[in-house]
This record gives sequence, structure tokens and C-alpha cells, in this order.
Amino acid sequence: MENLKKTPLIHEHERLNARLAPFGGWLMPIQYESILAEHVWCRESAALF
Repeated sequence: MENLKKTPLIHEHERLNARLAPFGGWLMPIQYESILAEHVWCRESAALF
């Protein structure tokens, strides 16, 4: 595995059971509970990208 950079929030992503994947040299969260649950959350609350 390549030497990936990690965001300062990596431990929070891990605590939330995020699915992590390499992206542009970084280990990034790509999914949490499910795509449908994330969609509903964004529609009913707020989200940042």
C-alpha cells in the first residue's frame, strides 16, 4: 500500500466506521452507513462536500 496522508479527522472517521479509500494521495472516507442513509440525511439535514 502506498504511503497515504491522513486528515486530522481520521480518528473521527474511523470512530464513525467510515469506509476509507485512497484518493489523490490521501486516505479519505468514501461512505459511512449506506448511500441511501447518507442521501436521506442530506435531504433532511445538511451536508458538506
